[in-house]
Amino acid sequence: MGPNMRLPLLIAVSLMLSSPAHAAWKTISSEKELNAKVVGKSFIDPASKGWFRLKKNGSLTGGFEGKKLTGNWDWQGKYVCYNRKLGSKKLPGDCIVIRVNGNNITTTRKKGKGRTTEYEPK
Repeated sequence: MGPNMRLPLLIAVSLMLSSPAHAAWKTISSEKELNAKVVGKSFIDPASKGWFRLKKNGSLTGGFEGKKLTGNWDWQGKYVCYNRKLGSKKLPGDCIVIRVNGNNITTTRKKGKGRTTEYEPK
């Protein structure tokens, strides 16, 4: 590649990396931030089609494989902790870290040390 092609390529790469699509993920660090960016909105996992919504009243709703997801959540320090049921089956409780990038979020189980799932707005 000649010197005349390097500058346009560098400019193109620079613009791509600075675009909103490549913005950094930011960890939710306060209940105020959680309420502004996550609570009241529905999010879906494109891979499994499972979805959820954290409601302002501390309840959660959603669905997975045709079953209704219900439960409750609360903010504990820097985690969203929850108890939930899928249909009539009680699922294990957990505390998750939520990160935001634009309108997308990730949840990481076991206080940020478990499996991470990425969600899009539903």
